[in-house]
Amino acid sequence: QLKIPNLSVARVLVVGDVMLIVTGKADWAHFAEAPVPVLRVDAEDVRPGGAANVAMNLGALGAAVSILGLIGH
Repeated sequence: QLKIPNLSVARVLVVGDVMLIVTGKADWAHFAEAPVPVLRVDAEDVRPGGAANVAMNLGALGAAVSILGLIGH
């Protein structure tokens, strides 16, 4: 039997890539410069991915979670 530890007293900093997962069908668009993949979104279902998913799971287990990610260059 799996015993899940009590994380209600834990303070956790999650560092990593914060992503959103989007699903759809990939097609190729042919532009003058080069062919590029284009995502045709079937439905909008925004779910956390990467470090965001880890932070959400730790929060669901009761931990006080902070998340750190970088944007830009």
